[in-house]
Amino acid sequence: MDKKILFKKYNKKRILITGASGLVGSGLINFFNELIFKNEISIEIYAITRNKKRFSNKKIKSFNLNLVKINTNFLPKFDYIFHCAGYGQPKKFLQNKIDNIFLNTSVLYNLSKKLRKNGKIFYMSSSELYSGCNKTYPNENDIGNTTPSHPRSSYIESKRTGEVVINTLREVGINAVSLRLSLLYGPGTKIDDNRVINEFIISALQKKKIKMLDAGKDIRHYIYIDDAIKMIMNITINCKESVYNIGGKEMTSIFEIAKLISKYTNSVLIKPKIQKNNKLKGAPSKVGVSIKRYENEFGKFKMKSFSEGLKENILWYEKTLKNVKN
Repeated sequence: MDKKILFKKYNKKRILITGASGLVGSGLINFFNELIFKNEISIEIYAITRNKKRFSNKKIKSFNLNLVKINTNFLPKFDYIFHCAGYGQPKKFLQNKIDNIFLNTSVLYNLSKKLRKNGKIFYMSSSELYSGCNKTYPNENDIGNTTPSHPRSSYIESKRTGEVVINTLREVGINAVSLRLSLLYGPGTKIDDNRVINEFIISALQKKKIKMLDAGKDIRHYIYIDDAIKMIMNITINCKESVYNIGGKEMTSIFEIAKLISKYTNSVLIKPKIQKNNKLKGAPSKVGVSIKRYENEFGKFKMKSFSEGLKENILWYEKTLKNVKN
């Protein structure tokens, strides 16, 4: 990313980040913090969270709000809106189906009304839209084949409808873009995040063992949070399309992830004696996306290796868990 272009695009701008305490939201906050401190850029940031998280930077105005239940009319107009609010954890979005539907549809539409003239809104969609697609690396022109009766339909269909909202906004001249995120990981994850990498790391650090529930044959392509934020920021500066995949390149199995975490934490890996399928209902066996559209437009992207990203994630968890105890 060219710092001069970043300065020109974001200097003296007002930005809204919803879901600011989540992995993507906090990643964006960290990015803008660094931009402010290193380049003396003037940015006004509004951060909306569902918890009482506070930010050290005085230029960040934090609000503890439930976007599903409150009216956002009190908010000012923004140059950039990043709608990251939602339940990314499968267990949580399955427990909060109605809230999830509203966050991805009516809340998204209402937030778009808070854009200044020539403002931009970026919607964090999901690779879950490809559920049921036969391609190993689906591109932005592909789609899944799930139905409204699918166990994860409240998430999949609301994300799909969120993209309809974005495309409809574009039809009336609003600069709106959907970003299909695929398996981000790294520092900034909530401690109670129960997705597989986080559960393995916490178990390894606290119990010195990782107990697998099945054979771990499912395949995943992860992308480190810093790399995902770089891709997102490049797209926000100048993009030609209405939707982009944001995902990793390395392929790994759940079992390989467990082995790496076990190795880096000197913990014991316990395999199940009986090979049962214990994954959540509707969970795909393979998750990965094509990022050719992004690379064709912005150039080849060199990412942090999964092993290196995992090491940094483990170190972050070690420090964070110590702070929680103290």
